[in-house]
Amino acid sequence: MGGATGWADIKAQTPATTQTSYRIGSTSKPVGITGLAKLVDDKKVDLDVPLSTYASDLPNAAWQEVTLRQLASHMAGIAAYEENTDWVGFYQSLALQRRFDHPKAALSVFDGSKRLYPPESKFHYSGYDNVLMSAVLSEATDIPYDDVMAQYVFDPLGLTSIKADHLTTTADKVAVSYQIKNAKFKPWRSVDLSHKLAAGGYVANPSELALLGAAWLDDDFISPSVRETFWTPATLSTGDVNEQDYALGFRRKSWPIEGVGEVEHLNHGGVSKGAQCWLMIVPEYNLVLVISTNRRTEQFFDFADVYVDLLEVFIPASQKQNP
Repeated sequence: MGGATGWADIKAQTPATTQTSYRIGSTSKPVGITGLAKLVDDKKVDLDVPLSTYASDLPNAAWQEVTLRQLASHMAGIAAYEENTDWVGFYQSLALQRRFDHPKAALSVFDGSKRLYPPESKFHYSGYDNVLMSAVLSEATDIPYDDVMAQYVFDPLGLTSIKADHLTTTADKVAVSYQIKNAKFKPWRSVDLSHKLAAGGYVANPSELALLGAAWLDDDFISPSVRETFWTPATLSTGDVNEQDYALGFRRKSWPIEGVGEVEHLNHGGVSKGAQCWLMIVPEYNLVLVISTNRRTEQFFDFADVYVDLLEVFIPASQKQNP
């Protein structure tokens, strides 16, 4: 079930529909992580061997002994965008004009940046973890990353709208992304997000993104043991669970919802240039929520908090908490 309101393109007076796609920002991370989970399930990669097992020529020596698990859980110690000390790459990540045709080329944006912490000593959320992960998956399978995702995720699930932002055309029905200036909506400037595809460079139709989330609940798509591995919050070298309850590509949280009770869910939000997205998987109720918009709110949860109302609607009355 889906719904849409507002404009996909204000100037052209094109209304948003259930077929409209949006930039999804960091919700690209669970998209890419789904590819990793499928490769783990098929025993194509191992979460706990050094990256050098699959890619012997990584351009930063500090990455050689990092593992895919550490990348997927943001415990590899790699700098985030704003901490990147590879100054040429830092500029490119701000300008957002250079095209990178594959993730391995995009490593040049941050390969001169020093590792901040020893792996697993701290949780440090960084999109570059996912960029490096995508490059390694391509090396491990010996096929381009786009083909990895198509072969293992998009084609099996029949998903056609989830694609790289920089490869979209007018036929893809992508909403114009907006910013507000002087109390007026203005299209966001043209940008190229190819350097961070697996971290924040996808667009998606919310309905199809919900289907991807629902695939995580399908034992025939991802085995229960692999699903639990990816949905278990990662622990630091101290033995403590990281402060964000971040697992592999998802945060695992339990929040009280009035009229429903305690609801455990897997989630990931995303903020992009003129867009926001929120993905929530609620296993207990076999429910997936996806919300997308082509503008940014001042506070992310001014937008995402609508999930509370949606849970009230979609969780069957028979399963709600008695008053």
